[in-house]
Amino acid sequence: MSYLTQLEIDALQTSGLSRETPYLLCGVSNTQFSPARHCGGCNFNGAKYIYLPKTDELIREDVRKFVAKLRKANKVKK
Repeated sequence: MSYLTQLEIDALQTSGLSRETPYLLCGVSNTQFSPARHCGGCNFNGAKYIYLPKTDELIREDVRKFVAKLRKANKVKK
């Protein structure tokens, strides 16, 4: 299970957001990023990431904001 749906990933591909750092880092508990779980996030290559405990992922802050706006817009349409 991931925080992002396939439709959101497709929207991110055409969003114009920077691709210099990953949008999402999965399986954080078993990687060198595991300390980020205790701090609520981390910085990686100049980008700020927020920890999502439900899915054990780090999501880039600007991506989280983009997805939140996308979800809100889709909710209003329904």
